[in-house]
Amino acid sequence: MPKIYLLFFLTYFSLIISLETKKDLFDATQYKNMKMKNRVFKGAIIDYESWEDGKLTEKYYKRYEELSKKEIGTIITGVMLVEENKAFPVPMIDKDEYINQFKKMTDSVHKNGANIIAQISIIRDFDMTVEEIHRIINLFADTAERCKKAGFDGVEIAANHHGTLSQYLSPLFNHRTDEYGGSEENRA
Repeated sequence: MPKIYLLFFLTYFSLIISLETKKDLFDATQYKNMKMKNRVFKGAIIDYESWEDGKLTEKYYKRYEELSKKEIGTIITGVMLVEENKAFPVPMIDKDEYINQFKKMTDSVHKNGANIIAQISIIRDFDMTVEEIHRIINLFADTAERCKKAGFDGVEIAANHHGTLSQYLSPLFNHRTDEYGGSEENRA
């Protein structure tokens, strides 16, 4: 089963389970080994005012700390890049030197009983060689490891808004004839 369908199935299955058990939106719950104080999520929305040149500012820290003090059980960050892109200077976690700045944020969120998930993505041209794709896969793996070291409870890979990854998923954009084109499984 392709991963995208698996995610949809898990989300739908979780909804059915929660309806059958008649749990409230604000009841504590657990997904795998992540305990959540409730089922309220803050979705991934870019905050253009809280970072500069891809680095976090005090305003960024404060925003996430304040969110964690509210009735939000799990916060998903705005997009963070797995490699530098000067044309789109959002927060990056492409180097180990960024781990401590994110650790400061995750610690403050956890102190208030909330979870925090890092949304990660890449912005680059769709046309890549197979070798470049393999390098990108490794960038995502390295970034996920940095997120873990920084204290994030998980990662969400952003494959939306006709970005690089969503283009690979779509047969309308992806006309590749190699191992990353053709079937749904290959595109995913």
